[in-house]
Amino acid sequence: MAAGFEKSAIKRALGRYCNRPLYRGALQAGAVRMDLQGQAGGVVAEDEVRTAPRRPRRNPSSTAKAALLANATPLLKESLVAGRLELTVKFSKLPQPLLVQGGLKIGVQTQEGTVTAIRPAKVWKKFEQAAQTYPHGVAALIGPAGIFTLETQIYPKPTQGKPEIVYDGARITLAGHVPDRDPMVQGKAQAHGLQNVLRESTGPRFEVQPVVLYPGGFVKTTAPWNGDAPWILNPKAWPAFLEHRPAPLSHADAPLATDHLSRFIRTAAK
Repeated sequence: MAAGFEKSAIKRALGRYCNRPLYRGALQAGAVRMDLQGQAGGVVAEDEVRTAPRRPRRNPSSTAKAALLANATPLLKESLVAGRLELTVKFSKLPQPLLVQGGLKIGVQTQEGTVTAIRPAKVWKKFEQAAQTYPHGVAALIGPAGIFTLETQIYPKPTQGKPEIVYDGARITLAGHVPDRDPMVQGKAQAHGLQNVLRESTGPRFEVQPVVLYPGGFVKTTAPWNGDAPWILNPKAWPAFLEHRPAPLSHADAPLATDHLSRFIRTAAK
């Protein structure tokens, strides 16, 4: 061929092009044909349209959707089962409650809308006590590696000074400043509280290791860890500490502590 291509290659290329759905859809009788130079080169005849191979367009999803019922279709009564609706709403601080006939009404503004709920007075009192005792939030972790209380501290980066957290074995400094609330004291108090809960419920005295986490901050330790001192860590360093810690809990103690703590939480929430 003049352009250096084999005849079979040109035939395959034109065949693929002419069999494309867009090309076949545009093939209409009387339409103007264009040559390779972009000039008019005749019109499409009716017999050419009839003899052109046409593959049906496959769109199984549209066919399947058409066979389905609309989203607003109501369910039949025999399709329903008895159950209970539970809604979890997370908020960073306690909302201002409104005293109503059923208890205390609270509201939380979310991206999806406003959520309101009415809680009994004794439940709301426990919320207030928890907010005072654990202002930054605390979680418990129980497993073969031990029992831990985890507290996450928010550390805004300073405008001046090095953005590092230094633990010297006795206190924590944030960019050279001592925080208003001592995370060491908070961590020990949380671990001691969980230890008392487990001891009153199970009998044995479990060792609880307090952990204070600073996401996004660099933690520098200048002294060895004391036996009962909290671990001050970046969350990324948490797995390494667990790997080097002996397993103080047996396979029986871990489920025992977990079960009793879960039972305590369910009882306190009632």
